Amino acid sequence: MGNRFAAEILSIYGIDVFLETDDLYPPFLCSPHSRNLYRYRETNGESLNTSLDLKSLTPKQFYPPHSINCEICLPSSSPRGRPKKRKRRHEFQADQDISFVNSSVTSNPDDKTNPSTSHSSVNSQNEYSLLEGLLQHTKHVMAKLNSNQKCMYFNKMLDILSPDEETLLCNSIGNKQRCPISKDSSSFSMLYKDTEAMANFDVYKWTKNRYGPLVGYLLGLAGLGTNLQLVENKPTETLLVSRAMEQIYTLCNRTLISPVSFLLNLTAYSLTGSRLLVDMIGNVTPAGHYKTVTSWIKDQSSEAQPLPSSDLMNVFDNEQVIGKTWSIKPRNKIAISIITNKAFMALPAEETLQTKAEFKPEKTLKFDIESNLGRKDKNKTHQNRKLKNVICEMIDQGSERFCKMEIDHNEQLYHFLEDAIDTVLKEQTLKNGNYEDVIDDLVKREVQDETYIKCDLCGTLNLKRKFVCSNCREREGLKIAKEKKKKNSNAPFSVDKPEHPKIIFENDDAEESNMTQVHSEMTQFSHITSYHDGKHEVVLSDPVFCNPNSIATVARVLKKIGEENGIIKYGGTKRHWTFVCCDGLPYMIIKKLKEEAVVCAIEGCGKSFLSMDNYSNHTTEIHPTVQRRFVFEFDWLYVRIG
Repeated sequence: MGNRFAAEILSIYGIDVFLETDDLYPPFLCSPHSRNLYRYRETNGESLNTSLDLKSLTPKQFYPPHSINCEICLPSSSPRGRPKKRKRRHEFQADQDISFVNSSVTSNPDDKTNPSTSHSSVNSQNEYSLLEGLLQHTKHVMAKLNSNQKCMYFNKMLDILSPDEETLLCNSIGNKQRCPISKDSSSFSMLYKDTEAMANFDVYKWTKNRYGPLVGYLLGLAGLGTNLQLVENKPTETLLVSRAMEQIYTLCNRTLISPVSFLLNLTAYSLTGSRLLVDMIGNVTPAGHYKTVTSWIKDQSSEAQPLPSSDLMNVFDNEQVIGKTWSIKPRNKIAISIITNKAFMALPAEETLQTKAEFKPEKTLKFDIESNLGRKDKNKTHQNRKLKNVICEMIDQGSERFCKMEIDHNEQLYHFLEDAIDTVLKEQTLKNGNYEDVIDDLVKREVQDETYIKCDLCGTLNLKRKFVCSNCREREGLKIAKEKKKKNSNAPFSVDKPEHPKIIFENDDAEESNMTQVHSEMTQFSHITSYHDGKHEVVLSDPVFCNPNSIATVARVLKKIGEENGIIKYGGTKRHWTFVCCDGLPYMIIKKLKEEAVVCAIEGCGKSFLSMDNYSNHTTEIHPTVQRRFVFEFDWLYVRIG
């Protein structure tokens, strides 16, 4: 009621009703004073009697605590004065409709026509006053309670609430927390792009810095107490709370990418490489989708390692991934390798030879393909004749070549036999005056397993047909032993065999050095002089996404190596030629490419071909009247097998 005359009360008494305390000033006005305020408003304060009457009044103040019988806080619902005449039923209904309309009109704070208020508005004002009083009382009580008492109070308050009331309470809490949660989610929505932060990410610290009321709610759901420090040493519990928190944060920020879910999606992609799996995780968690994950991986790529100016040895090999499947189902794909790793190593020398064109393996220009093929046939005939002479000398046991070959063969055979005998001697062990080796132990174990069974309780050997141990006289020991043997019957039998000789790579002690020292434990080759001792730095370059098992893919790998080495043929300025090392199948393909792969040298053409037949067809169709000229494309490399 006082809000309706806020301007008049402020001008007369200097009291702002919007800032006053309801505990000190009553929220209602009596009818005589409200009529005087209406007159004061209508005459703009010119009515002298009304102004004097109002200014002579002093607003009363009421100090808490109020009693139950306070007429201001709890006014009587019964009307005062003479009782009104009882009306008939149809008249009472008409008056109700009129009072409803009047109450709707008088509820407008700008209405200046009717100074009276309805009984329902008075009750609503009373309820509002009760609510404010309850809130003030709760605030006063909460300031005096400790944490345990507050927790007990809240638990008892929730016990008296119905499910519908609890629903309203939770809904109100959600509406209040939506804004701070959305604001907090914006503070870490781009954290996944920081490589250093993701590398050192700590789930506990991240969860600890999130919105406190939500953390407490999740701890209560999980039954983990009220303090997050209780689960600091429990990574599984901390992860569960953080994952649940991410889902709630996603409700307030639909475009959020949370670091915990993003790391999960990144791990799934690294293990499976499946786009479908990444998108499935991104649809149900704030982890990002395939494009986000792949873009993040591309951003982490480092710059290419610069090549040294010295001579280089290039090596390449594909990732050996072999997969088999026997099940029949849709999209049943076999895991295969599509990556070829490349690396290079600097060759120490006093002078750089790869910058000199005179050391290239073959001539660069060939004229007239027919005459070239004839020369090639002559060279092949000469090689066959030379090979035939060598075989004849080897068949003749009195020749010098045969004697040398026999001596070399016997020397190598002696070294291998000596090494094999040393290996057998090392396996021998002296037991009870007899020498035994791995084979003897294997035979004993097989006989023991076929005939006896060891009691699991006392360790005594018993015949397999026994049910009671001959030593401890218990059935349970043999029963347990038989069950264990039945479970392990399909497991492979392990024998302690000596380790095979292997190649050892020892890292340099220096912290910033990438050098490694390579040596072998194969003693059968110890008599052969090696020139590869010492430390070498092997640097990995960018891989090629193909499997080098065909002419086209091997040619693609070689072109990539040529471009990286700065070969002049591919537009570089550093080298005329280089070394390339690979294993079996790529080696044979490279040998064929060196003889067959050519580039058309006719002016204005420059197309490359992987075989002479393709080049011949090209010249017949495109250059029928021009003299045929070509260069070998891969005449810039020396191939080595390894």
